Amino acid sequence: MSGKLIGVGDCLATLSAMKKGTVIGVARRALLPAAEILRAGVAARAPELTGNLKRSVRVDRKSQVKRRRRGAVDVTVIADDAAAVPTEFGTSDTPIQPFFRPAIEAEKAAMFAAVADALRTETTKTAQRAARRSRG
Repeated sequence: MSGKLIGVGDCLATLSAMKKGTVIGVARRALLPAAEILRAGVAARAPELTGNLKRSVRVDRKSQVKRRRRGAVDVTVIADDAAAVPTEFGTSDTPIQPFFRPAIEAEKAAMFAAVADALRTETTKTAQRAARRSRG
């Protein structure tokens, strides 16, 4: 998925002056609202036989995927149910019933807007906390 975050240039300038660990925390908190939007969209589109697939959709902040580079921020939306992959892509016995990819396409604009808003909010809060600490 690709897109453009508009109006966050001032945030990037502020973040560049912060410690790496602080920036990672800001980025993770900024990604959570978008992940929640996607989680809701995926769960709403998941076919409901037993309801297990819908209930298995969750946001994972500590992904088990190995990081390719230090300092990477992972916030992942996961469908844990064993039926997730066969449902999304189909099998030789069952037709495809995509629910994850359509949710990404439908929620893309809302997710980018949520990241931009959260990035501005989190950067401001973090800068204010840092300023209070340096004074006190």
